[in-house]
Amino acid sequence: MVYTPPSQQLRQWPTPNYVDPERRGPELIVVNSIFLAFATVFIALRLYTRLFVRKWFGIDDIFILLAYVYLSTVHREHEHKKLTQPGRDDSIQWSHC
Repeated sequence: MVYTPPSQQLRQWPTPNYVDPERRGPELIVVNSIFLAFATVFIALRLYTRLFVRKWFGIDDIFILLAYVYLSTVHREHEHKKLTQPGRDDSIQWSHC
């Protein structure tokens, strides 16, 4: 169930700043870098155990590697280019990331 605040509470909210909104680009880069580092460590540990401990490398490992490479390189570059195009609304762009 979605909570809808009463109209009195809505009137107390500050007016949104659509002209010069607060940007959080550097924080986004830091958070994404931390999660990418975690993903790298966990994928490396999984591949190590699959290759050297179990001596088995399956199709699921191939798909994990393909997804990791795509999301850490190709998709990232595509999103960066899309986000830096002039004349686009930032709120719409960031919602697709």
